This record gives sequence, structure tokens and C-alpha cells, in this order.
Amino acid sequence: SVFCWIWSCGATPASAQREMFNQYYCDHMKHAGANIKPDGMALNANVYDYCFSVSGEQAGQWVPWMQKFVPGRATYASFVVFTSDSVRFAFFFQLLLINKNQVLISGNTGTDKSCYVGAWLQNAGHNVQAIFINFSAETHMNRFQDLLDSKKDKRRRGVFAPPAGKQMVIFVDHVNMPQKQYYGTKPALEMKKLWMNFRGWFNRKDVTFKQFKEFLIEAAADTNARTHRVRC
Repeated sequence: SVFCWIWSCGATPASAQREMFNQYYCDHMKHAGANIKPDGMALNANVYDYCFSVSGEQAGQWVPWMQKFVPGRATYASFVVFTSDSVRFAFFFQLLLINKNQVLISGNTGTDKSCYVGAWLQNAGHNVQAIFINFSAETHMNRFQDLLDSKKDKRRRGVFAPPAGKQMVIFVDHVNMPQKQYYGTKPALEMKKLWMNFRGWFNRKDVTFKQFKEFLIEAAADTNARTHRVRC
């Protein structure tokens, strides 16, 4: 429950304010008469630097985030240097994805958002079919729709899904890039929003509704890019 509290109420502060929440946590636990630093957590540690382990030899204890990282095989060209921040990010991204949640990752340009997401998706297992899409200022709705339609198998009339036993994950990078049209719309994003609301969209030829199963759309946006921001 403490871990959930830290990463729900304490997830919203930016890096500069996390020390304030850490102090608030310590004061609150002290006032409640509880153990300020649970087993495994150093007395002078920041609560953001530790993860509660639920399995393995350290089950039931708090361990540094870097101890949650298990390096896999990789070539030099594809090698990614992980830090406590990136391991923490990958942990929560995996947790949300396993529970079939849509995730919007935001951050400054050059913080390797797509790099870490790509590294996780490429090693997510044989049951995950990942598709990577990069939006640009000229991304057209029809191309986006046609690409996703080409990756689906027909299950029954009006219902489409990835191959049997697969979970399809569409990762859309630079989702903030498409330019606004004359009336202020962004058709590529409207298509994404249509699926999030109704789990499908209409066929442009016969105007029949196509429903998609076992299909998740994850996205990343640059918060400091000189483009129109995304509002959800």
C-alpha cells in the first residue's frame, strides 16, 4: 500500500518537487507511528529510489531500482545504458501494458522515450506483436488507418484482431507532430481518439464499422517541441 501511495499521489510532482514529497512522506509516517523506512530501505534514502519487491530472494523488501534491472543479450549497436530513472520507467510501462492500459509518455526532446519503449517492446515476448509508427507534420489519416488495417486478421464479420495468441501493441512516436488543419483538427489524432472511444473505426469504402480486439495504442509526445501540444 505504501508503494502504491508513493506512485499514485507522489507520481505527479516533477523531479524538483520530489524531495518535498519525500519529506512529507517521512513526516506523515512518523506522525502515524509507523516505520518511516521499511525493511531494505536506507534511513537517508529517497522513497523514489526504491521499489517494493514481490518475488525472488528479496520478496517483501524494498530494493534499489537498479537491482530490478536484469540485462539481456544485445549487440553493441543496440546496447542501451539503463539508469534508475529508465528502469523505473520501464517497470511502470510494463505494469500498465500488462493490464491493457493506454499509455501516453511525455517528456523533453532527447530524453530517449522511444528508445526505452522500443527496447522493452522488442524483448516483450513472443505473444506481443509490436508496430512502431512515427508521426510527422505531414502524417495523413488515411495512411495511418490503412497501415493498421493491414496488420489485422478477420475473426468474424466486422471484428478484426491480430494473429491468434498475440497482443498487438501500436507505439506511436511524436504524436504531437501532425499539423492542425484549417478548422483546427488533427485527423490522425482523431482516428486514434475514435478507436479509444469505440474500439474501432469505419471502413472508408462501404462505411461499415470495424471493431478491433487485442489491440493497444501507446504513444509518446515531446513536451518542449515547437508544435501544437496534445490535449487529452
